[in-house]
Amino acid sequence: MQSSTDEYIALIGHGGSKWSNGPDNWTLSMTLAAYSKNGGPVITDPVRAYNVVPYQMITLQERLPAYSIFRFRTPSRPGTSDGIPVGMLLGFNLTDERFSALQEELRRPIVYNSARLGMLTYDRDNMWFAGVITWGDAVITLRMESPADIGEAQAPEATVVQLLDDQAYWDRAVRMYAAAELLETKNEDWTNSPDEYETIESFCDKMEITSLSILPNDAFIFWFNDGNMFYEHFIHVDGTLADGPDRAGIVG
Repeated sequence: MQSSTDEYIALIGHGGSKWSNGPDNWTLSMTLAAYSKNGGPVITDPVRAYNVVPYQMITLQERLPAYSIFRFRTPSRPGTSDGIPVGMLLGFNLTDERFSALQEELRRPIVYNSARLGMLTYDRDNMWFAGVITWGDAVITLRMESPADIGEAQAPEATVVQLLDDQAYWDRAVRMYAAAELLETKNEDWTNSPDEYETIESFCDKMEITSLSILPNDAFIFWFNDGNMFYEHFIHVDGTLADGPDRAGIVG
């Protein structure tokens, strides 16, 4: 007996399609912002969709970016908490007037014009507002983790303002903390001769600030180029307004 199938046309939401890998297969997952099943009405309750494929089929992700419309067929089955399995892909980069208004809304940028920080644009994939600010003599990238709501941006904005208002203190504090945590590692493991040893002051001077990330609960991460002290890695210093810097490391 031939098994029945369902046919869907769907609009992919924020973030597009993303991979997670297992020992033999990869799972491609996405959020459907809206879909129609078997020619029925458009459902706008977001739902997860997924496809388990072998390694050689990972190019499927390129065909399913955010805000695109695609059609697929899958075996009929009762709904589960896993979401909708994507079976045979029948078409991609489609157009459908039923989805056009929502498609336009999803693509519309969310912009917060801060009186102090300037224009901040929401990055839906990473869930943060991003812009640029001046820190000392440098223009750096600012990222504020927040829901996609202008009202929610005011809490991380207040954290940035406090850091800017006492910029000289915080700049010195995070640099000195990084030097205290990483100077010994630099001089013992990342030098070829004593001529390359750094002092606390030279270590701090070589750190080149590039960006500032703001997390919930007044937490922050300062990011620096390493001035080639760790052969072009990045230095990060984490902390909170209440407790100051409390962690430093190198990445990259």
